[in-house]
Amino acid sequence: MNLLYDGSISKKLWLEQIANKYGDFKIAFSKKVNGEHVYYKHRSVIECSSDENLYYMFDICNHRQILPYEIIIDLDDEKAIAGVDKICNLLGNYKETYFCFKTGSKGYHIHIISNDFIDVDGIKEDFKKKIKLILYTDIKILLGYDIDQHKASSNVLIAMENVPHWKTGVKKTLYKKGI
Repeated sequence: MNLLYDGSISKKLWLEQIANKYGDFKIAFSKKVNGEHVYYKHRSVIECSSDENLYYMFDICNHRQILPYEIIIDLDDEKAIAGVDKICNLLGNYKETYFCFKTGSKGYHIHIISNDFIDVDGIKEDFKKKIKLILYTDIKILLGYDIDQHKASSNVLIAMENVPHWKTGVKKTLYKKGI
């Protein structure tokens, strides 16, 4: 099973597989209407699966919650974008599995994937917090400034991989990966 959505199977099937294996999470849809951002209600994958009236959410969703096995680095200002390759090299030196996506808007999302973030009792939140602290500190040293840490929370929704971005209509695509 692919841990990030790559378009090789339906979104519905992928979202249900991830929710069944790693626990329920939220999806959402947003778009521009008359120049304004319209954001629809967040729905859980399990809720959408159990109600045929909500199946449409699987087709239109373009946001998902950050998953238990990933850390997201969000790079969307000019200085951070200029450092994307340096950060990818840093992750490669750490021997981390990562996928760096062009968001389809102005920046990049780097997804760091590790089963070490998960255990039989759920997410190892303390471990994940320590890894994030070390990672953000190392990035600050590497680039010389702090990057946006808004996506450090697991409660945040992000643009889904390989679907069009809500603002631009440009698909979020893989830029670089390391394993």
